[in-house]
Amino acid sequence: MKKVSQHIYVRTLTENDAESLLTLELENRSYFQEFTPLVKDDFFTLPRQIERIQRSRQRSAQDESYMHGIFLNETDALIGTISLSSVVRGPIEGAWLGYVLDQRQGGNGYMTEAIRLIIDYAFFFVESPSY
Repeated sequence: MKKVSQHIYVRTLTENDAESLLTLELENRSYFQEFTPLVKDDFFTLPRQIERIQRSRQRSAQDESYMHGIFLNETDALIGTISLSSVVRGPIEGAWLGYVLDQRQGGNGYMTEAIRLIIDYAFFFVESPSY
């Protein structure tokens, strides 16, 4: 799945994105720790990022959560992630929205674009028994 807006696009991460994801996490480690749960040092390794992506894809297949990368249109650089997690199905459906954005990319409206894209994805592309 790839959804495109004016400056960015979001898409499901693949194992080919693991190095970029690791770089994003390493370069923003102290910044992200202000907003995200603490992680062990081995989180900041390539094997753990590959495992993270694989686990994310499994959870998507099980309709539990959906993690996407946020990429710049001009350069295809990974600048963040956005996720729908704890998906609830039934008469009342819902999910938690979580995201991180490279500290250097803040203030450009990229996260606003990403949130619009992921909400559109949630309502129109994630299969739901109630639709």
